[in-house]
Amino acid sequence: RHDEAEVLDEASIKSLKSNPDTILPVDLEFDLEDEDGTITTQHRTFDPVPCCNVSDVATMSANPRHDEAMLWETGILGANVRQLPKSSTSSKSEILDWVLLQSGPIIARNQKYIGGYWSGRNNAFGPDVEKPSPKTPKYFAQQGGWMATREQLIFMHNYECFAGIFPPYDPPQYNNDGLFSNNVEFWSGGLQVYGGLYAGCNMQRVISLHPDHFSKHFLYHTSNNKQKGALLKDRVMKVNDFYGQLNSVVKAARRNIEQEKASATVL
Repeated sequence: RHDEAEVLDEASIKSLKSNPDTILPVDLEFDLEDEDGTITTQHRTFDPVPCCNVSDVATMSANPRHDEAMLWETGILGANVRQLPKSSTSSKSEILDWVLLQSGPIIARNQKYIGGYWSGRNNAFGPDVEKPSPKTPKYFAQQGGWMATREQLIFMHNYECFAGIFPPYDPPQYNNDGLFSNNVEFWSGGLQVYGGLYAGCNMQRVISLHPDHFSKHFLYHTSNNKQKGALLKDRVMKVNDFYGQLNSVVKAARRNIEQEKASATVL
């Protein structure tokens, strides 16, 4: 799955205010494990080239910097991270190591959802800040698109999606052939896949937090118009800042794991 990103124009760079969630530090020092198990610390940033390096359009920045890409309708307050088991067969086993579990509605019948370490755990945002509901739209980070193989689509239709994913789109889950109350965000923005209401599949979204892979989850929203919408002024932030904050959350989760291990050893 892919998130959308835009390249900030000069006016937006000057006017973009600090995101209200930026109480967490932007930590770009990543602890990475080599093939032999050695841990090294590397300074890494968001790489704008995979999504946003456009060389043949005069109105777009040809070589955006790592701190010029922005995303919207997301924020560190709604983030949960989790360490997944590494693959023993894949040549890129680090893809499923530490991941971001993106926010989205969870329906009662879904027993497959996995939890994670919330960014605000242990009063990271202060004692009065509560964990936002997974249904909060400002943390959905609606997708730029999604892809699946034929086999995956058949599996989703038969086993994962309450109302199926293929036509016909019939009542009671769908009305007016699926056009009633289902807009572009439902069909191409991912709500059909991760949404949980009525016809939603309620699948969980994960993004690799490894520096070699994180930046490849983004697509360029080439209209570059989200940064100009007053409605989203409090919902935008730089991708690089968000990535550094996610790294801070991962480090906090690691410390928590080590503390729990130490407590278990003492007991």
